[in-house]
Amino acid sequence: MSNRMTKEKLKETWDMWVGKQQVVGYVQMSDAPLEFFWPQPTQIANWEQLHNNDLRFIWEANLHCQKDNTSLTIKQLGNKWLVREDHIDELGKEYIDYSYIVIHKEKNAERKHDYQLKFKEIWQTQQDTQCCGMEVLKPQFSVFVGIERK
Repeated sequence: MSNRMTKEKLKETWDMWVGKQQVVGYVQMSDAPLEFFWPQPTQIANWEQLHNNDLRFIWEANLHCQKDNTSLTIKQLGNKWLVREDHIDELGKEYIDYSYIVIHKEKNAERKHDYQLKFKEIWQTQQDTQCCGMEVLKPQFSVFVGIERK
């Protein structure tokens, strides 16, 4: 379920995720190219490392904890953040896997690498008036489920 959060509530959620192990994902900050990218399971940057000045903020983030199979999605909307935290095993069986390709160069690396950002789009049955009231599968939301190196 998605929640709108203030910066203070978002920091509390972020601090809980900092304590998790085996996290992959990325954070796109408001003022920089993709500088926080964790393709290998690791402990993520803390709040102060992300916000090294008062003007920057999280624009978008997707994290996946491999240990407990949870996903965290953050999107900035105005002066609040839309935050969705899901336990992937509890989402149901109707989904479509899809991915995006990103090219990222690690610090001190000689060349760039291609990575797949992996997502699951969750579908649920709902009655549809355009289908004579029959139940049909409809997309509900997407969750981030990891990163793979291509």
